[in-house]
Amino acid sequence: MVNLIQWNARGLRNKALAKDSFLKADIVSIQETFLTPSVNFALPNKILYRTDRYNSPSGGLLIGNNKTFSSHLVNLQLPPSEVEVQAVRIVIESKSILIINIYSPHGNFESSFLENLYASLSPPFLIVGDFNIHHPILGSLRTSRSANVVLDWISTHNMCILNTSDPTYFKQGCHPSLLDLSICSPDLLYEIKWTVHNDTFDSDHCPVEISFNYGNTKGPSVRRRIHWGK
Repeated sequence: MVNLIQWNARGLRNKALAKDSFLKADIVSIQETFLTPSVNFALPNKILYRTDRYNSPSGGLLIGNNKTFSSHLVNLQLPPSEVEVQAVRIVIESKSILIINIYSPHGNFESSFLENLYASLSPPFLIVGDFNIHHPILGSLRTSRSANVVLDWISTHNMCILNTSDPTYFKQGCHPSLLDLSICSPDLLYEIKWTVHNDTFDSDHCPVEISFNYGNTKGPSVRRRIHWGK
């Protein structure tokens, strides 16, 4: 069983990730690290890949994987966008998986950007991150400008949303929302367990844990699709 944790941390400095859930995770995918190149940051027994902002203390991405897995950073050729994207290919039991880490500060997505991203992917892949979009399908009371663009993109390419109806974003004075999405290629995962932690760890987002069998384990495929009529 492989465990991945995705989380918008709202800054990693001065936050202790020495919790069992983070230490035991095989893969971590973090958004809004708030790290700059001059800041040292490490996680025990993890290989870390960082994408820091050079001109801003906000934003930033990090993917970490167990040192027992081989991995490498994948360079994606994408058009200019405010959306931050990071890709790492990880080999687990001789089978590889592409992890895509996404942070969109304002939830603005162009169709051309998403199509270029999809064209850069090779299955199996898992896309996780803070998309910052709002839609009733995602438990929101409103629809943001790019929400239908993202959801149409997912549906058109037969990708699978792993989220349940549990919200991941909690902020005082705001309706709980499901801003953090977990998306996979349909051929990837078996016996998936998708869980929202009940602690924000001083962020306004709860970590999400995805557990799945990979490598030599086979089982019935689980596919989740968007039901537009609901």
